[in-house]
Amino acid sequence: MKSDKKIHSWHIGISAEAFVAAQFARYGIDVSVQYGANQPEYDLIACKGDSIMKISVKGSQDGSWGLTQKYLKNGDYHGAIDEWLKAHGKKTVFCLVQFKNISENQMPRMYIASPKEIANVLHSERKSLGDTILYEEHEWTKRSVASGTVDKIPEEWVLTEKRARLFLDKYADTNNKINNQNPSKYIKNFGKKNSKLPTALKSHYIKKKGFGIENDDFYEFLNARSYEMFLALKELIVIDKRHDTIVEDYPFE
Repeated sequence: MKSDKKIHSWHIGISAEAFVAAQFARYGIDVSVQYGANQPEYDLIACKGDSIMKISVKGSQDGSWGLTQKYLKNGDYHGAIDEWLKAHGKKTVFCLVQFKNISENQMPRMYIASPKEIANVLHSERKSLGDTILYEEHEWTKRSVASGTVDKIPEEWVLTEKRARLFLDKYADTNNKINNQNPSKYIKNFGKKNSKLPTALKSHYIKKKGFGIENDDFYEFLNARSYEMFLALKELIVIDKRHDTIVEDYPFE
């Protein structure tokens, strides 16, 4: 039997967190709760081995989740969505819990998505005019500019063990992933998953070759990286002609 009874939003929030925590536990994933009311950014931490993922839980009983209202200015829905996205860390994921038309002995519908995925759907709503509200499934009436269209979150967002583990692997804290691993191992593994790794390393004055990474030579790495930083600084320094001494060579070789 479906329940139309509305309960306080506070109870919805508590229930949503409890259901998400229970579901992750059923998947064999450890869950911790952030202590204190209205903590920023996330509510739960999911852990598996050395991988840690922050989870923000949003509960609802009306078929939608209001997300970007506080960022809306001058009717700029897309701007509000972009500001909302900027406010959330890349390592935080969202679990959306829906109690609409759920009886007291039923599990609520649960979804998991990244901030980027949510932002993309918000941008596409109302015939791509954008919205502050994420709808589970909503058909727009004749009074709307999006009349006759239906906005619906992707079915692949449904929280399953496979998707939960996929997110834990993809969005878990990188520092914990490389804990107790040699550079030769984790750089090789990251390179398989990310074709842009060389570009990212270069921005930190690091190269995969000739930096001691392949043989885990820490001192070779320090010397090679410091030399790259020296060259970069040398490019930026404006030489004062009044000084007689100009450093031309790397002084630490």
